[in-house]
Amino acid sequence: MPQEHVRHQGFTLIELMIVVILIAIGAALAAPSFSNIIRESRLTTQANNLLAAIQLARSEAVRRGVQVTLRRNGNINQNWSSGWQVFTDWDADGQFDGNINVTDCSADSQDCLLRAAEQLSDGMSLRTGNTYATWLAFAPTGLPVGSGGGLGNDTFRLCDARSETNFSRALVINNTGRPTIEGSAQQCP
Repeated sequence: MPQEHVRHQGFTLIELMIVVILIAIGAALAAPSFSNIIRESRLTTQANNLLAAIQLARSEAVRRGVQVTLRRNGNINQNWSSGWQVFTDWDADGQFDGNINVTDCSADSQDCLLRAAEQLSDGMSLRTGNTYATWLAFAPTGLPVGSGGGLGNDTFRLCDARSETNFSRALVINNTGRPTIEGSAQQCP
């Protein structure tokens, strides 16, 4: 009986190597774009975290009928990169005078910590002008008050490690206390 020749279907080693090389080339071309997407996402996340803290401070000031302060961590004026704290500020001095472990924020005499943010990661920097050099507070009316006095408007500039303005965000607070995130900051850091 004659033997039939059976043909096996599949890939040859050469065909498999060509596919692997094409995938590697595609990945090499996509990697820089992907890292930019990650950086943009981190900037957006940090800007949104700051915006949420500012909105919390403003709404809690109105709700509680007391000044609520957002104060930078660290000792360098205009540098908010070390994080911040949001707290009730019963004596309106911009200083946290309470106990960090207090969970009952209904007391009328002791400052109460509402939220805290850690130091920014990935070499990001957060700077502001003279109005909010140390702290930003909201009066019970919802209007902003700054540590530098004067009008309550100022801009926070959030930049990534490259310190280029096209990789930055500007969070602007107007005289009425309304915060908005705008595209790029005018300068970095």
